[in-house]
Amino acid sequence: MTQVAGTDVFISYKREDRPRVVALVEGLRASGLRVWWDADIPGGEPWRPAILEQLEHAKCAIVVWSELSVGPAGEFVHEEASRAKARGMLLPVRIDRVVPPLGFGETQSLDLIDWSGRRDTRFNDVLNSARAIVEGRPRPTPTAPRRPSHWTIGAVVAATAAAVGFAANVASLQNAVCRIAGVRALCARLEWGGVPGRLEEAAWIARSPGDCAALRTFIERFPRGVYAEQATRLLQASRKDTAEAWVEETRKVPLFIGKGLRVWPTEEAARADALERGKRDARLACGGFDSGVFRLRDAAVDSSAPEWNCDRSGGGTRCGFEGYAVCQVDAKHTTEREVCQ
Repeated sequence: MTQVAGTDVFISYKREDRPRVVALVEGLRASGLRVWWDADIPGGEPWRPAILEQLEHAKCAIVVWSELSVGPAGEFVHEEASRAKARGMLLPVRIDRVVPPLGFGETQSLDLIDWSGRRDTRFNDVLNSARAIVEGRPRPTPTAPRRPSHWTIGAVVAATAAAVGFAANVASLQNAVCRIAGVRALCARLEWGGVPGRLEEAAWIARSPGDCAALRTFIERFPRGVYAEQATRLLQASRKDTAEAWVEETRKVPLFIGKGLRVWPTEEAARADALERGKRDARLACGGFDSGVFRLRDAAVDSSAPEWNCDRSGGGTRCGFEGYAVCQVDAKHTTEREVCQ
């Protein structure tokens, strides 16, 4: 089991947000705090028991609220936040402009939206609060200026929209206004101005080029999304690609070798003679595979269990057998694949 002694801070987050959370983990560790998150679980160890044990022994739990973790997909984050809250060591932070889930709104979340690293005053607020919780001191008052609520910005934009037809996108006003950096996030939330939401944008970037199935899945998830029309056009322009590949295969065909004319002093020698004659006949038996869809590589006798037919005559032995010729061939396989640009 993973060591739990000495953990200061436990990080709870949605795994898809890891690229944005790693900087927080590194910053806290560089500042002297002992931080644990699920990336520290050794390979092969059951992840859920390890997480719960670390959470129970940590002195502070930083819960990262994002568009993913506040929703239904973030149920494990909600559970971990509930346990931390019950122990009085919950420290919530936001990396997206979201409202915390029901039951956590009364605890003020510290803002790490678009933070710029360890010199950012917002990171210092998180660091100082975490240290206070770890040391059992009262939490300090945040020093970073609070950003205006996106609903406050929204109210201003909405009021302007009502006056000039913004909501109807008159003269493409939405598109122009939504290019403004401070308004783009709001437009993404309200689906204005041709700005995709974070989840849609991430799904569009993550799709595999040429994968028609991925486009169909995207349209099912975002039927009214910004990229839905483009995805539909790509599907309509799909084409069928045919690919040929030569695959090495083994085939068997019946092989009959008659008794030889020569008489051998021992049955062992007579059988060896029959197998030698079988090698020559095996290539003839496999010759049918040297065609347009097969290429004969080699032929041999399957000597594992032939049915021998031997008799003694003239003071010696003659042998033949019934068995199989083993044909090593290259077989041509043709596959058809739907391709979308």
